[in-house]
Amino acid sequence: MPFDVQDRIIKIRTKQGLKEYLEVKHRIAWFRAAWPHGNIKTHCERLDLEKRVAVFSAEIVDGEGGSACGHGSYSYEEKHPDFVEMAETRAVGRALEMLGFGTTAASQLDENVDTEEAVITSKGYDMDAELGAIEESRAAENSHAPVVVPLPAEGGLKALKLRWQKAYKVGDKQPGERWIKFKVFVLGKNTADAALLPEEMAMLNGTITAQERTIKI
Repeated sequence: MPFDVQDRIIKIRTKQGLKEYLEVKHRIAWFRAAWPHGNIKTHCERLDLEKRVAVFSAEIVDGEGGSACGHGSYSYEEKHPDFVEMAETRAVGRALEMLGFGTTAASQLDENVDTEEAVITSKGYDMDAELGAIEESRAAENSHAPVVVPLPAEGGLKALKLRWQKAYKVGDKQPGERWIKFKVFVLGKNTADAALLPEEMAMLNGTITAQERTIKI
C-alpha cells in the first residue's frame, strides 16, 4: 500500500506565511514504506548534561546504494525538556530530507517546530502504522541502551507514570498517546501496561530516573 504523504502534511505559520511541514515520524514511516530494507543509525556526538545541550548525527541508507547524513542539536532552553530526543529527531529528519523524504522547507521548520505539540491536520492518520514504523526504526538503529533501575515495590506502575508525567512535563493533553510513544522509545515496542515485564518496568524506570536527574527533580 503506497504511503500517502498529503494526508500527513500540516500547516505551520511562519513570518513568510503558511508553510507545509511533514513531521519526522511521518518521514520515517514514508522511508520504511519506500525502502523496507533501509537502515537508520544515530550517534550522540555531544551530550552536556550540565548545560543541557545535545548534538546527534544520523546516517541513513536505503539499501539500494543511496545514503545521507544529517546533524541535529537541541538545548533544554529552547522549549522542550526532552532535549536529547529532540536533537536525535532533528538529525534523522535532516538526513531523511536529503534523501527526498520531507517538504521543501522542512529543515528550516525543524528548528522551530515542537513535534510533540504540533497539531496534525491530516484526515487519514493511522497511529498504529506510525508506531509500527517507530518500532522498526528503533530495532534497526539499536542505538539506545536504557539504564535499568529496578522499580521500588511501593507505588507500582501508577506511581511510575506519575513520575514520568512530572519528569517530562506531560500535561493533560494526550497523555495516553505520549505514554505509548515513551514505551516505544525505551522498549522498542508498545507493550500493554498490564503485560509489562519486570525488566521492562526497570528500563522505563531507569529512563525516567535519568530524566529526573537531568532536570534535578
